[in-house]
Amino acid sequence: MTADQGTLRADLHLAWLLTQGSDRREWWRVALTAVGAALATGFTLAAAASTEVTS
Repeated sequence: MTADQGTLRADLHLAWLLTQGSDRREWWRVALTAVGAALATGFTLAAAASTEVTS
């Protein structure tokens, strides 16, 4: 497992834990949180890759 996969897994795990304590378990809340975590990770990885290419 790479560090990138570990970061995404940690983000998704946190998103799942945040929904566990809730009385309302709508599927769309879980999905939006997971998608947001994945997008944030993707943007971070893209920014890191672009700085490595330009350096």
